[in-house]
Amino acid sequence: MRERQLVIFDFDGVIMDTEWAHEEVKREMCRERKIPCPDNLAFAVGHSVRDSWSHILGEKRTDSLVEELARSQFQRTYRKLREKRQQLPGGLKGLLQNLKASGYLLAVCSGSDEDFVRAILKDWKLDLHFDHVQGGDGIPKLKPAPDIYLVLLKQAGIPAKEAVAVEDSLSGSRAARSAGIHCIRYTDGGRNQQPLDEGEMTVDTMEELEKILQNVPI
Repeated sequence: MRERQLVIFDFDGVIMDTEWAHEEVKREMCRERKIPCPDNLAFAVGHSVRDSWSHILGEKRTDSLVEELARSQFQRTYRKLREKRQQLPGGLKGLLQNLKASGYLLAVCSGSDEDFVRAILKDWKLDLHFDHVQGGDGIPKLKPAPDIYLVLLKQAGIPAKEAVAVEDSLSGSRAARSAGIHCIRYTDGGRNQQPLDEGEMTVDTMEELEKILQNVPI
């Protein structure tokens, strides 16, 4: 039996480049609501939408306002991605098809709301590839905490040692590794320049990722 049985993909930044749309929507919402917006929103990458709004609002934050802004951001980001016909990473569909044909279980583990993730997977015709989808809503502590990965492993009935995660962010990678899951960092052709922990394995393309998953023991 193969050592790894389950491949878990992060969503934002791995399955789809959504970060640009999230940032545009945040800035639009700040302008509309006259909320001071930081010049640099890089802090939001790899962290939850709700945490980002809590940071932006500062002392003016309330739980209800953060929730309202987060839900609105997901809705508007989804519409923007559809309007722009956001492209999937090259080789992604082939990778998913080949992994399924090889008998792997596939999952998505994302700090984004699950209905946002599922809507995009369905609209871009990716939903049938995945056996499990775990969103961040309802998870008390999101990445870099391991909680969301532990929930997914329980849902899948697979031990951590038989899973491998594909993440683009440092917080996501740390979450996976804290859950006992081997993690590969996806750089999107080198465009993703987020910090790495020492010794992390990286891949630039989906084709490179497939070679590692299909041919090389991890």
